[in-house]
Amino acid sequence: GKLDMTIHPLLSGLFQAWKQKEDIFEYPLVGQDKYDYYHTMAGVPSYTTYEQYANSPDHTCNVFLFAEGGLYTFALRPFPEETKGVLKKFTSVFSLTFRRYQDLKNAEAQAREATIEAALERVRGKAMAMHSTADLTATVSTIFTELRNLGIRPLRFGLGLLNRGSRNAALYSASVTDEGGNLQLVGSVLMQNHPVLEKLYDCWLQKEETHFPI
Repeated sequence: GKLDMTIHPLLSGLFQAWKQKEDIFEYPLVGQDKYDYYHTMAGVPSYTTYEQYANSPDHTCNVFLFAEGGLYTFALRPFPEETKGVLKKFTSVFSLTFRRYQDLKNAEAQAREATIEAALERVRGKAMAMHSTADLTATVSTIFTELRNLGIRPLRFGLGLLNRGSRNAALYSASVTDEGGNLQLVGSVLMQNHPVLEKLYDCWLQKEETHFPI
């Protein structure tokens, strides 16, 4: 889950220690303050089980900090210096692991973007090769095929063509197989008499890029 780092002194102190680039943050959870901490945490939607610890013996929160965050522990007694040293070393390795994870994540995002751009270029090429309006179906079918190759596979694909002079929309339905795609005109629909249709048409008139009716 996610935490507001201002809702209890333990969290706000931890955040300040991290900002000041300290190595270790220690906070004793004792008596009423311990109860207040766990009661506060229980109010966070993703931490609803934490209140059960309010009646546990007094203990200490230890957080071993690194550039991107911290490795936290709760223990009945403060750690001896030797144990702190070991945990600090593991924290350094975890920091390295996290940075490597971020690097891989960025590399994957760049590779994905390159794949998308290649798909767009194929669609652009198909569009530039059109010689007549009859080629529209084949060109739009290419769009749906490329979307499917990118892993975007909704239950249904379709295209609606709207105009400002009428609420009557022309509907095309796409069928996509492993061999390719096909787009066929299936009819028309009047963009009224239902909130989804009316809102969709109004969003189009207002030049909104997307609409999520449900």
